[in-house]
Amino acid sequence: MKIQKITQLMAVCLIFSLAACSISATKEETGDEAKNKEAIQKVNDAFNTGNTEGLENYVAENMIEHQQDPMIKTTGLAGLKDMIKIFRGAYPDMKYTVLGTWAEGDVVIMHFNLKGTNSGAMGEMSPTNKSIDVNGVDIVRFENGKGVEHWGYMEEGKMMTQLGMMPSPGGTPADTTNMASH
Repeated sequence: MKIQKITQLMAVCLIFSLAACSISATKEETGDEAKNKEAIQKVNDAFNTGNTEGLENYVAENMIEHQQDPMIKTTGLAGLKDMIKIFRGAYPDMKYTVLGTWAEGDVVIMHFNLKGTNSGAMGEMSPTNKSIDVNGVDIVRFENGKGVEHWGYMEEGKMMTQLGMMPSPGGTPADTTNMASH
């Protein structure tokens, strides 16, 4: 009986020791990673407010956009500013909410939610006055504290369904009277 209690006590001590080791092995965020996460938050703030002043402090002039919107003909920082202007015009009440942000080395990943009402034109697309609620992910590579490359994903199909421009899965075709003819 005494040996059994000692064995149980040793097992509990071993478990706590291993748990303590795994906790201390958790990666600490570097100063650069924290600054890069702050930079991506500043870009998010610009989408929320429409104010693009100071973005040059967080985004390189020649940033490479791997998710180029065909409506936007400019590139780099100017392209980002144009994208913010177009989205804010199409969704004046647009709200980006950060669901999570992770940094590893020179890369930051941000998971976000986007809500808004399409009450303004978006390029040739007339306003639908319908609301969207979609999620997405931004991946940004940094150099010297500035975003130099961006990849992203957003639930475009879900957004188009919510705007009435695509049928819902298994649903009937959407009203396409608001779609621009090409």
